[in-house]
Amino acid sequence: MPIIAGLLLATLAFLSFSPGKLHQNDPGESPAAQEIWVFYKEQPPSMETQAIVSEFLEDYKDQYTIEYRLITDPEEKQTLEVLGISPDHLPIAIAINGKTSAMIDGEKIVFVNFPDIMHHIGRHKGNWTLNDLGKVLDDNALLLDENPVIKNQPGGSR
Repeated sequence: MPIIAGLLLATLAFLSFSPGKLHQNDPGESPAAQEIWVFYKEQPPSMETQAIVSEFLEDYKDQYTIEYRLITDPEEKQTLEVLGISPDHLPIAIAINGKTSAMIDGEKIVFVNFPDIMHHIGRHKGNWTLNDLGKVLDDNALLLDENPVIKNQPGGSR
């Protein structure tokens, strides 16, 4: 149990990192980590979306460490819950520097569930686009400090 508590504290410490543009570092200091976590399931619509997102993220691989994580992995389920996302009925989610939402043009965008290009599936519709993702990756100041709590229901409603 102490190991789990330590891991949880370490995860919470990481998530408290306030993202923004890289700050100017003192000489010899390494830059702040820029990370993208793409959570997906080994199911056709989720894997199709993951492939589209992966191709899109190619342009950002020099600026970010990009990790693809299986939602069904027990460790990743725990990570998702710390991020405020229930892994149940979740097809895909993206965290940028530990944050899952942004304010873009006055609208709260949450990088959870299917992006607009996958809405033909008819369930688990998110409110984000690849364009939204690109805007946030180009300007981390758009990220919101608080991650919304997301819990999907069977069939795709929240």
